[in-house]
Amino acid sequence: MVTFVYLYMYLGDGPMWPDKIAVADSCRQDWWKHLIYINNFVGVEGVPPEKQVYKQHVTLCLVQFTYILTLTYSKLLKVNHINSVND
Repeated sequence: MVTFVYLYMYLGDGPMWPDKIAVADSCRQDWWKHLIYINNFVGVEGVPPEKQVYKQHVTLCLVQFTYILTLTYSKLLKVNHINSVND
């Protein structure tokens, strides 16, 4: 997120670029909302839907959930395997 907020403005050009920079500016102002995935639910009054990043938000949330679930499951399997070997 730090890369997106501070370096994104230097990485592109074109007629649609000001719209893309507006998204980076909103991240710079409300970074904490993006960090805990509540950016599309808190403080969206008056923000047009194209300025919200709902699809990316849901995707990142699901990826993080899957990653944590996989790590937890693998840890449980290792613990159960060690306990069964020791018995």
